[in-house]
Amino acid sequence: MFILNAFATLPSTVQIAIWSLQGLALTAIIGGLLRPLRPWLEHDKNDELGIIIAVVGVFYGLIIAALLMRAITHFDVASEAVERESRISASLYRVAVNGDAALAQRLKAPLLGYLQTVIEQEAPRQMHGKILPVETPELARVSAALQSFQPVSPGQAVVRQQASQQLEALYSARHDRLCHQEMTVPAETWAISLIGQALIIMLAWMLHFSRPALQFAMNATLAVSISITLAVILIYDTPYLDDDQVTVSYGAYRQAMAAIANDTLQY
Repeated sequence: MFILNAFATLPSTVQIAIWSLQGLALTAIIGGLLRPLRPWLEHDKNDELGIIIAVVGVFYGLIIAALLMRAITHFDVASEAVERESRISASLYRVAVNGDAALAQRLKAPLLGYLQTVIEQEAPRQMHGKILPVETPELARVSAALQSFQPVSPGQAVVRQQASQQLEALYSARHDRLCHQEMTVPAETWAISLIGQALIIMLAWMLHFSRPALQFAMNATLAVSISITLAVILIYDTPYLDDDQVTVSYGAYRQAMAAIANDTLQY
C-alpha cells in the first residue's frame, strides 16, 4: 500500500503510461514463460479456452467495475467535503457579521489563519501523501475567539449560539475531509486485481494462434486496457494526490478567504 501511495503522487499521465508499460511487460513475461507449451496447443482446444476466458473475464470485470465505482464515489465525496468545509467557513463569518460586528472582528483573523494554513501547509502535505492529524491549533484559535466573546444582550447570545453551531459544523467538515485521505481499496484487493490480470493474460496466451505476432498484439491490447483501468482506479481513489491534474481542488478555500477578507457576504 505504501508503494501505491508513493506511485499515486505522480501526475495522472505518468501513472497511466507506467501502468501501460506494466501491461506490456506482463504480456511479454507470461508469453515467454508459456512459450515451451506452444507445440502442445491445438486448434480444437480454443473453444474450451475461450469459454474459460469469458467466464473468468466476466467475474474479473465485475470486480474491476465495483472498484472503479468505489474509487469515483470516494473522489466525489472528498470533493464535496472540501467544498463543504470552505462553505461553512464563510458561513461562520457571515453569521458573525450579520449579528455583531465585534464578534466578526474577533473571528476574522483566526478564521483567515485557519484557511491559509489549509491552503499553504495542509494541501501540499496531502498532495504528497502525508496523513494529517485531526487536531489543529488554528481552528482552536477560532474556537477560543468565539468563547471569549461574552454576549451582553439577548441578540448577541443568539448570534453566539448560531456561530457556535457553525463552528461545530466546521469541525465536522474538517473531520470528513481528513477521513478521505487514505485509499478505500485495500491492499488485498489490489493483489487480487493484479493476479486476475495475470491469469487472464495467461489464458489468452494458451489460445492457439498461427501468427504469434498477432497473438502478442491482441494480448498486449487486453493487458494494457486492464492496466489503464487499474490506473484510473488508483487515480480516483487518491483524491488529494496528483497535483494539478485529477485531484480535489482547493480553490474553494481561496474563494472563502477572499470573501472573508473583503467582507463579501454574497459568497
